Amino acid sequence: SLYCCATSAVAINGAGYMAGTFFLNWQRKVRAVYLMDASGKYVHFTFPHDSYPHDSLSIEVGGLNNTNQIAGGWRAYGNGVLVQHGFLYDSGTITQLDVPGAAVTQPRAINESGEIVGDWTDSVGVTHGFLWTPALGFTLFDAPEATLTSITAINSSGVTVGYFSDGKADHGFVLDARGVVTILNAPHASSTVPNGINARGQVTGLYIGRNFAQKGFIYTPAM
Repeated sequence: SLYCCATSAVAINGAGYMAGTFFLNWQRKVRAVYLMDASGKYVHFTFPHDSYPHDSLSIEVGGLNNTNQIAGGWRAYGNGVLVQHGFLYDSGTITQLDVPGAAVTQPRAINESGEIVGDWTDSVGVTHGFLWTPALGFTLFDAPEATLTSITAINSSGVTVGYFSDGKADHGFVLDARGVVTILNAPHASSTVPNGINARGQVTGLYIGRNFAQKGFIYTPAM
């Protein structure tokens, strides 16, 4: 069992490994990330300066792939400045991932090739999307006419999904490996937010419909 409390289970892979967070030390507000196998054996790790008072938000797991790589982010508070860094955990090695000049870097998903997607916030508070690959590093992305862009998932072919705001509503999108963008708006929705994509290109997510009701959706592209 884990040391302390307030445990979250965020992601599970095909081998039954699970990743999430827990309080390593409740009194000192030290939070950690864990990777647990199907038998309950686990390893854990944490980061420096992770005792910012709002500690429930200090570490986030974005995704876990079938090679047990974990992508996520952690907050650090020092010299009166709060910043959030991204990370990649791979077989005991932790790599810090920061979009250059970003106040916040938040990885949200990782595929089987170790490609990571997420969003980052600049110095004036605008959020943009990114793709990170081991070979090329960061590629930045803003949806057309967007005031906010977030990439939330990536499949094994490198096709990504996410959402953007035009200042009035949130719209979903699919971004393929060629850079072609397809806009996704659920019928009668005021906001559409994709959060998953599989190898066939099927997209799942949520939308806000009539009377502000939140509902789920699945989108299947034409073959």
